[in-house]
Amino acid sequence: MDDTIAPVVRAIDVNVPIEKAFRVFTQEMGSWWPFQSHSIFLERAEAVVIEARAGGRVIERSKDGHEASWGEVLVYEPPERFVLAWKPNSTPLPPTTVEVRFTATGSGTHVELIHTGWEVLGDEAEEARRSYSEGWIPTLESYAAVVDAM
Repeated sequence: MDDTIAPVVRAIDVNVPIEKAFRVFTQEMGSWWPFQSHSIFLERAEAVVIEARAGGRVIERSKDGHEASWGEVLVYEPPERFVLAWKPNSTPLPPTTVEVRFTATGSGTHVELIHTGWEVLGDEAEEARRSYSEGWIPTLESYAAVVDAM
């Protein structure tokens, strides 16, 4: 029997070149990330930092200088893709995997997010998958709105 839980796959098209789409997603995440609903520090959140290398950290910073881990960079291949061990919380559960792929199109860039590895969450897997399945939609819409306005 296969106990694999289907990945969450979300995609959006943006009207900027692939290099800019990748840079804004990875290096300017704080300009578009919905901190009010998707962060550890909530109203105290100031930035998200992705250290641009395999083995780099993904951290959230608060306005008062605190940091919280969101994960680790597993693969960093600008401007085509990056992969994260994703764990933006303090639970003892292991991380899931988020891969984001960027593909140049005639008029901009296709951005595809694939979130996998739900099985490591055990009894929490189905609820986490459902929550992220819904949550990635407005998150990517926020990204697209900001990058397209730049």
